[in-house]
Amino acid sequence: MLPYIDRLAPFGLWYRQLWAESLGKSGKGTKPIRAMGTVDQHSQLQLYLDGPRDKMFTFLMLDTQGTGGRIDAELAGSIGLDYLSGRRMGDLMDAEQRATANTLIDAHAGVQNG
Repeated sequence: MLPYIDRLAPFGLWYRQLWAESLGKSGKGTKPIRAMGTVDQHSQLQLYLDGPRDKMFTFLMLDTQGTGGRIDAELAGSIGLDYLSGRRMGDLMDAEQRATANTLIDAHAGVQNG
């Protein structure tokens, strides 16, 4: 479970509990792991891409394009990210979640597109 929106964090916790409780029986089941989008993707993505192919993923993605505050031009420029100037934070979040999902799909790492 990989929600990219903070307000979906409680749902991720509930889903993990439900999955483990419902499917972890009679010596069978998979281990549900809940991670939070951009917070955990960097630390866990290496394992997902180069580790054993024994995982599957569920992304919770909301349409965040065009939402949130705008990225300040001066701030973006000061760190060499001029291309983000004026973009909305929701656009950035949308790009991050889609890029992570597509990377896992392209690597055949247990993500089905659709």
